[in-house]
Amino acid sequence: MISTEMMALNARADAGQAWPDIHFYDRAARALTRLLDIDARVRFSPVDERRYLQANHWLDQRCLAFFNQFPKGLGIECGAGLSTRFHRLSEQHEWPQFSWIDIDTEERLLLKSSAMPVIDNYQLLVNNHANDPLVNEIRWDKTTPLMIVADGFSYPLDKAWLSNLLQSLLNARSADTPICVHILLEATYHWYERLLRAIGLPVFGHWHTTLTALGGEVDDINYFGKSTHSKQGVILGVALHF
Repeated sequence: MISTEMMALNARADAGQAWPDIHFYDRAARALTRLLDIDARVRFSPVDERRYLQANHWLDQRCLAFFNQFPKGLGIECGAGLSTRFHRLSEQHEWPQFSWIDIDTEERLLLKSSAMPVIDNYQLLVNNHANDPLVNEIRWDKTTPLMIVADGFSYPLDKAWLSNLLQSLLNARSADTPICVHILLEATYHWYERLLRAIGLPVFGHWHTTLTALGGEVDDINYFGKSTHSKQGVILGVALHF
């Protein structure tokens, strides 16, 4: 298992106690750390842990806003890893009507499914890097509002694969079916400054080939601080709709 995923899981499991001011609570993460016997000492630095939780709190709020607008919508988390987002969001609804799909490698999904049961409105799909068969496996009637979520903070994203998947879903949807993308990513500061000068579709370093060719409109951009992985990088949350 990648240590970053373990750090992220431990951060969420301990967030309510370690960072009460962020108001991030994740009972499923606490349960998963016990079921998988995760070493609680594997942690982000305090700066990174706080930044990770703030960024994912923002991402959760974007998801909740989407499901408040579209109670029977579908959420897809790409590169989900050991994410417990579906369970965390479900706890904030008295009777959740939305559906959710986690997409990741077979190894990670087997690890998660061994500890957490799959239920009717929760699906796990293996990413085999072939988008057309994957799109066919997604339980989506092409008219249901769709949200794509990706956390590039705790899991390295395949930008070309994500772009191709989004393009396939855009091509498959019925006319006027809303599709939203909510993503956390690392960007170069040069592109972040450029974004601030011109409101429009964001261009983020290497992400420009992923986003600019697809169209869409920016709903929200959030800055979470400088990246510890790159001297020139910053962590951004970006929400778009198509």
